[in-house]
Amino acid sequence: QADDSRQHALAQVIAGVDRMTHLVGQLLTLARVDPARQDATPQPLDPAEIIATVCAEMLPQAQRRGQALTVNAASGCRVAVNAEWLRIALRNLVDNALRYAGAGAHIEVRLTRDGSACALTVADDGPGVAPALRAQLCARFVRGEVEDEGCGLGLSIVARIAALSHAQLELGDGLPRAEGGRGFAATLRFGEAAVPG
Repeated sequence: QADDSRQHALAQVIAGVDRMTHLVGQLLTLARVDPARQDATPQPLDPAEIIATVCAEMLPQAQRRGQALTVNAASGCRVAVNAEWLRIALRNLVDNALRYAGAGAHIEVRLTRDGSACALTVADDGPGVAPALRAQLCARFVRGEVEDEGCGLGLSIVARIAALSHAQLELGDGLPRAEGGRGFAATLRFGEAAVPG
C-alpha cells in the first residue's frame, strides 16, 4: 500500500513537471512570435511543405493515442507569412486537436484554395467546443471544457500569429461525429499572397 501511494505521488509530480515544461515551452514560443525580430519578415511561400513536415513530426503522437492524422493539401497555394510562425501556428493547432479530440479521433489538416486566397484548417471529430466558449479560447490561459495537461496558450499564440500575418483565425465546427454532432475546427485564412506591410 505504501508503494502504491508513493507511485501515485510520483506520477502526480511527473505530471506536474510535464505541465510546467509545456507551459514554459509555450511562453518561450510566444516570445519568439515578435514582429521586431530581424527574421520575422513574411515571405510568399507554399504551405504544403510545412504542413507535410509538421504532420509527419506529430504522427507518432497521434498513433500513440490511436488517432488518425490525415493531410489534404491543395497544390499551388501561396501565402505571405513567416515560415517559422506558420510552423508554430500549425504545430499548436495540431497539438490542440491531438490533446482534446480524444483517443481514436480523426484529425484532418486541410489546405484549400479559393482564387488567390488560401485556408489552412485543422479539423477533428472530437467532442467539439460549444459556440459560446469559442470566442474565449483565444485568450491566454483559457482552455476548453476537457481536462488535459494543456496550459491554454496554444490558440492565443495562433491568434497572435494570425494578426501579425494579416490572416483571420476562425473557430467552428469540425468533422462529423459518428454519434451525431460535429467536432472542432480552427482555420487560418490568408488573403492574396502580398507581403503584409
